Amino acid sequence: MKRFLTVLAVFALAGAIYVATAPGSQTAGPTMRQFRALQAKVTKLQKDQTKLKTIVQTDTFLLMDCMVHAVPIDQFGQGAGFASTYGYTWTEPDANSGQPWLETALDVTSSDDAGALWITGGGPTCGTDLNASLRKLSRLSGIRLHSTALHSFSARKP
Repeated sequence: MKRFLTVLAVFALAGAIYVATAPGSQTAGPTMRQFRALQAKVTKLQKDQTKLKTIVQTDTFLLMDCMVHAVPIDQFGQGAGFASTYGYTWTEPDANSGQPWLETALDVTSSDDAGALWITGGGPTCGTDLNASLRKLSRLSGIRLHSTALHSFSARKP
């Protein structure tokens, strides 16, 4: 009986040693340096996410204010100058002896026109929001706008 218990104890000890030294049985946590590096990355990602949310909100408000209307336009007429065969009548007193001639021009077209250029327009808040939004978006995104670009948009009437 003593021999059986001794053999059993040896096998139990051998099994315990095997389990303790087996790969994957004990997992060490990250070092303090690794933990701080991960914490710094998470903090940066949280700041980036907050900045991105602000950019998306600003873009959305700007689009909602400045894209209230959309009109498709296209160029109509053929040729230019006195050789045109169809188009819009144009008269200039100092040209063509004051006689009208045909010219091409931009005009509203149908929404399914493949060559249409869509012109968008907004309400009165668009001009006011545009300067502030461009400044805010350029600051948040790190894109430097030329200073004259910001002055070209104004909500004032001439």
